[in-house]
Amino acid sequence: MSVSSLPKRGINKLITIPLKMCCPSQCACKSNQIRTWYHIKCGAPRLLTEQGDVICNCQVEFIQDVIFQCDKAKQSNTWYQHKSMSTIFIAITQSLQAAELVLGNDDLQKFSQNLMTFIVKRWKS
Repeated sequence: MSVSSLPKRGINKLITIPLKMCCPSQCACKSNQIRTWYHIKCGAPRLLTEQGDVICNCQVEFIQDVIFQCDKAKQSNTWYQHKSMSTIFIAITQSLQAAELVLGNDDLQKFSQNLMTFIVKRWKS
């Protein structure tokens, strides 16, 4: 499935973008390849909303609570999570770069501003 075929607007008319980023730095694969992430249960691509939620066909969760597992980590049944706000912002930057090809400047700017605001408001220390 291509990025352009994914919805630009999701739940409640929020702007959504595909969740594209590298594995967390502590991952066993040590890869810095940007990849699209899929939900392990439903197999659907994971989308990031402008409110900081990661959605798929069956689940909605705040980006801070999302756990990741690439194929290499799956071999040892290991899961990883971005634990700090700064690492999440770095990871999200990769999704924003990919979204530049799909979203207009106004939508991308609105998405970025809203995302930063919501992550800071919702962050659990």
